[in-house]
Amino acid sequence: MKNATNRWSSVGWQELDRSADRSWVHGAVAPLRDGRLAVTDPGGRAVSLRHPDGRPAGLIPTGGTEVHGLTVVDHEGADALWIADPGHKFVPRAGRYDDHLAPGRALLVDLNGNTLLTLSAPARPEYATEPWRPCAVAVDERRLGGSGAVWVADGYGGHLVHRYDADGTFRHTLDGTGSGRRFDTPHGILVDRRGSEPVLLVADRGNRRLVTFDLAGAFLGERTVPGLAGPSGLAVRGDDLLVTDLYGAVWWLAADGSAVPLGTSEDPPRRPGWPNRLDDAGAPVAAAQHDLAFGAPHGIAVDGRGDVLVTEWGIGARLIRLTPHR
Repeated sequence: MKNATNRWSSVGWQELDRSADRSWVHGAVAPLRDGRLAVTDPGGRAVSLRHPDGRPAGLIPTGGTEVHGLTVVDHEGADALWIADPGHKFVPRAGRYDDHLAPGRALLVDLNGNTLLTLSAPARPEYATEPWRPCAVAVDERRLGGSGAVWVADGYGGHLVHRYDADGTFRHTLDGTGSGRRFDTPHGILVDRRGSEPVLLVADRGNRRLVTFDLAGAFLGERTVPGLAGPSGLAVRGDDLLVTDLYGAVWWLAADGSAVPLGTSEDPPRRPGWPNRLDDAGAPVAAAQHDLAFGAPHGIAVDGRGDVLVTEWGIGARLIRLTPHR
């Protein structure tokens, strides 16, 4: 633990954006290779492009409901974005927030918003009663020596993780039972290439665990961390793993086995209106957050400099840059 704490002892904190939009956002972030950032637009129907310092750099239309997950991949030598759109968004209406529901989508778009590939829900018995609600996409990229396979986590509908070939052909499904229990909100996924062989890592949020499979779908192991209550997003930084905890922290899981929560929280699930706050009339409004305090960390990525980018779930969600001690 001492080694991990020392390496994060002087973490820098920079708030790149705090939206004034009243939309309730499931934030996602992904760095492009030219240094710009792709971020969930608060309105939900577009990807906001940002300069590294947070300044606006354009919009990519998606025509969907909410950009919940973002993954940058190489497509014919250029950056493209896999978008996980669960088809659900809380929208403001007369002092409250109502559910807006639409079909979920998992799609690949170029930086002009052109759709390159769309994935459909496979014929599974779960979809006779549950909707298709993609949360995240991970890719075994060919430019990194992979097969091009695409994995989709349906965390809000069937609670499943599906594998597709690079051309969109469905191959198989993981339901978590190979680990001894079914998934409960498989929210974030990552093709993890830190070891001798790449593996699929799943943030199984409802079960409060991280689960590892080989890329053929065989269960390899699971990890729980005391205090990590809602693992949601995953990112690799060197030999280490970063995990957003929806309940108020970003966890740094070092290769030496140590685990350190970054930032602070005020026990947010117990706050009235969490992850927001309630005004005098009892209506939800954006929480008054301050530096080094998280509300509900959701999306996470690491840029080319090794800085950690974090988005949050809530009204007026923030985009935050964490800079580790170098």
